[in-house]
Amino acid sequence: MALVTKQYLYETVSALLEGGNPSAGKKFETRMVQAFIQQSINRKLKTEYLSVTLPSDETIPEGLVLACYDQVPVTSYKGLSRAKLPAMPISLRRNMGVYFVGPAVAGNISPIPTPVTSLTIQAVIDRTIVVVGTTELVIGVAGGSTIVTCNSFANVADTGFTVIRGNVPIPSIDPLDGSNYFTKVKTNNYILFNTPLVPGEYLKIQI
Repeated sequence: MALVTKQYLYETVSALLEGGNPSAGKKFETRMVQAFIQQSINRKLKTEYLSVTLPSDETIPEGLVLACYDQVPVTSYKGLSRAKLPAMPISLRRNMGVYFVGPAVAGNISPIPTPVTSLTIQAVIDRTIVVVGTTELVIGVAGGSTIVTCNSFANVADTGFTVIRGNVPIPSIDPLDGSNYFTKVKTNNYILFNTPLVPGEYLKIQI
């Protein structure tokens, strides 16, 4: 079977819109038609991810891969930082459209500013970890660990944290039902879990 590309889909749609007559004037701008095609592709991928991939206990959409874009310049934008990618990532659960953002290895791009007032750590234990909002070192996000340490945790009360393990939000005190929970003393720079982290488990810590 021939590979179906966006260009092939565009030419097919254009032929239908023009009634099969290539000499007929174009009714719609090329970029507009291509944008609608991309929206339909994204919608199809998202539907399959939510209805087929996740129910089968998988997290990576079938047939998709992670693309790496190096040396993407970071510029100032409305008091924040932004980087324009050469392609548009599709939107998935847990903000997985963009999987990781970081400084280029051995490059001359400055790290994105990281205000301590907003911090997110997302990880699949022993596989991937994404830290947004701080340049402080994060320690303990590994299988068998019960303590996750980061200097940005200091002086943040437990009520300022949202912690999710395996897609389930966990409380900051023992619920007395045998389920997971975490402990955080405001002055400490670490949080303590009542059970060890498990390889392959999803973890999210957010301030």
